Amino acid sequence: MKLKLYAASFFLTLPLAGCTVTSVGEPPNALALPQSFLTNATKLKVNPPVSRYSSRFYNLKLGKYAVNNTQINRRTSGAKEYQGLERVQNAWWDVDLNGIQLRWGDYHQYQISDHKQFAFQLANQSGQKLRSNCNSGSFYLEREANSSLTVTLFGDGSGSNPGIEWIRSILHCNIQQNQRLWQLAVVKHASSTPELTLSSGGIAYQLRPASSDGNGSNATGEIQGVSIYKANRQIAAVSTIEPWNTIWLDNSLSAQEHELLLGAAYSMILWSWLSNT
Repeated sequence: MKLKLYAASFFLTLPLAGCTVTSVGEPPNALALPQSFLTNATKLKVNPPVSRYSSRFYNLKLGKYAVNNTQINRRTSGAKEYQGLERVQNAWWDVDLNGIQLRWGDYHQYQISDHKQFAFQLANQSGQKLRSNCNSGSFYLEREANSSLTVTLFGDGSGSNPGIEWIRSILHCNIQQNQRLWQLAVVKHASSTPELTLSSGGIAYQLRPASSDGNGSNATGEIQGVSIYKANRQIAAVSTIEPWNTIWLDNSLSAQEHELLLGAAYSMILWSWLSNT
C-alpha cells in the first residue's frame, strides 16, 4: 500500500459473537493501561460479529447485559463537494519504492464522504434499558488532474496520481439512560489529536486516546482505544483494536455508571466495526 492511498485499516473477523470475562495474558498489541486500574477492573472481551451485513449479528452479550434491537443504516454519499483548485509543484516518493516523481500542475479537489447511522438497546435481567442512537461520517479529499506534468526520476511511475486522502471521521451518539440524555462525541483527524467527550448537562467524563505503546495522548489519525476518567481517576477503557476488542470497567462503579460506560464503550466498538465494512 502506498502512503498516498486511503488511511484505512482492514481487520480480521472472528467466527464467534459475544463476550467473556477473562484474565488471560494480553496480546502483544493490547492497550497500555496502568496495572492499578487493571487490578480492580472487570474485563469483557467483545468478539467481532460473524457477518457485518445484517443488524442481528450485532446483538450479543456484554457481561450481565444484552445488546438487542440493533439497527444499522449505511448511506454512502455519491455526490462530490467541490473544494477548489490546488497548485502542485513537489516530489512524490512512494514508500513501496515504485519511484520518485516530480509533479507540476493544477488539480481539482473534491470532498467525498460516507455516512452511517446505527442504534442499539442495552438491557439487563431486571429489565433496565439504555438506548444509544449514533450518527457517523468519514470525509476524504479526492484530487483530479486539471492540467499537470509528471517527470519520473526512477521507478515505474505508478505514483503519479495524488489519489484520495482521508481527512477526518466523526461519531455522535445520543445515549438515553432513564430520564437523562448523554452525548458521546469522537472526532478523529488525519493530522491532529482526536477530540472525545461524554457529557450530560454539567456532568462530564474525561476521555483520552489510548494506545499499545502508552503514547495515546499524542496519537493522530486512527486511535486504538479510549481511556475514561472521572475526577482524574481512570474508571474505564475500551480497545477498538480488532479482533482484540475489549472493555474494562472499574469494579467500584455504581450500577448506573457501569451501564452508561458499557453503552458508550460498545458504541465506539460498533463504530469501529462499521467503519471497516
